[in-house]
Amino acid sequence: MPSPTVSRICLATLLAASFAIAQVPLQPFRIRIIREVGLGDVLNYNSCLIGKLYEVQSFSPPLPAGEWIADTVELPWRNDAAYVSSIPPGRYKGSIKTEPTSDGRRLGWRVELSPTVPRTAIQIHAGPLPIANEKNTEGCIIVGLRNNPDKLCWLEQSSLYRDKLKSRYGSDNSRPVEIEIVEEGVRRFTVPASNAGGLNTGLKVEIGNELKFSAFGNWCWGSSNCSGPAGFPGRPLPSELPVVMKGELLGTLIGQVGNWLFRIGPSATIKSQATGPLVLLFNDRVGDTWYKDNSGTMDVKVAIRRR
Repeated sequence: MPSPTVSRICLATLLAASFAIAQVPLQPFRIRIIREVGLGDVLNYNSCLIGKLYEVQSFSPPLPAGEWIADTVELPWRNDAAYVSSIPPGRYKGSIKTEPTSDGRRLGWRVELSPTVPRTAIQIHAGPLPIANEKNTEGCIIVGLRNNPDKLCWLEQSSLYRDKLKSRYGSDNSRPVEIEIVEEGVRRFTVPASNAGGLNTGLKVEIGNELKFSAFGNWCWGSSNCSGPAGFPGRPLPSELPVVMKGELLGTLIGQVGNWLFRIGPSATIKSQATGPLVLLFNDRVGDTWYKDNSGTMDVKVAIRRR
């Protein structure tokens, strides 16, 4: 039979071990929202910003690298103005709120983001059904199901998908939350072969952005030298050098950001090495003169994933 001293030591050790187990920090609940930026220009809607919400284990690429939980809808970007704009992409901390809002609304369980200075009370929550974005978000992020292709700004079953998010989070409202909002945009451009300066898309690209391209079409230089976006095999000849992008065929679709040139061709996925406007152009001999007899266009789709 152990002595009282040994028994006390064993009990103290057991209590210390139990306390240590109880103090193990909760793992963060990580949410990634991927906004589909630019689709409004293609599909002729601009009254909202749509996206998808995922639970992820980490914020490392590739996207989405997680489990889809809900569709999202937000106000479009209007310079981060209160009540009328979405918030900027980036990483945020989150905390759980359950009490009524300052104006008495009972939104139930929701996630509040921070820091969102100068904005306050930016939250992920459920909204009235069906959700008409302009009336119900005031800059927040509404969850639900988007199943009507003719009404992309509307969500259904919002409370159900809020509860799905809550279930994935768990019952301990002290669990930390981390949110990443990224943007994946799709834009379409018609690039003329005859423009020596290329087509300035107006898209601002930053170092580290992931750029995705797909292109189709036919363009020509002279009367009979035509090709698709991959360029004309066997050209340039030595007498046709230099070309705008060294080492690439005449007629290749290329891109430029600042002083950085890169090949696109029929398709490409590229990590940006420069910051500036994105320019798309026909790879031809250096000098405006050589572009004058070009003809045809290339239809190019561009997607940008911003961190």
